[in-house]
Amino acid sequence: MSNADIVCLQKVEADYYYKTYLSYFQSQGYDGVFKQKSQGKIDGCATFFKKCNFSLKEDHSLEMLKNGIDLLNRDNIALISILTPFKNPDKQICIVNTHLLYNRKREDVRLAQLQVLLAEINRVACKNTNYFPVILCGDLNLTPSSKLYSFLSQGRLKYEHLDIKKS
Repeated sequence: MSNADIVCLQKVEADYYYKTYLSYFQSQGYDGVFKQKSQGKIDGCATFFKKCNFSLKEDHSLEMLKNGIDLLNRDNIALISILTPFKNPDKQICIVNTHLLYNRKREDVRLAQLQVLLAEINRVACKNTNYFPVILCGDLNLTPSSKLYSFLSQGRLKYEHLDIKKS
């Protein structure tokens, strides 16, 4: 580790988080938050931050699983943390740590998950019409040539030819 102020990890097993990662990072001057996947899955996302630089103002966990919605029937998650820097306590930053679906043939599911995630980021990071700066981290399972990568980097999406499951 290179003395980063913030570290975001995905696919962290819950037992390892509590038995190994948390104590290690705490010994290095960090505090952390963790969100485990639902439906009996053992892994999740962990976000660590330097306690000498930030305080945790709030954290939100987001389940991508929405009962009754076919496109949102996976157990992917996100962890959204609002941190207050000690050097500038009037400002907050929003750290988003997520793991989106891996399935190259289901960009439609990843798009739905991304929509849910962006809506939650908007809800959490916007206070009184002002936005906190947002740092999006995670395993998005995107390649630079994917349409969803283009959507995130350029702010637009051409929906035709998006990989979707045929019924």
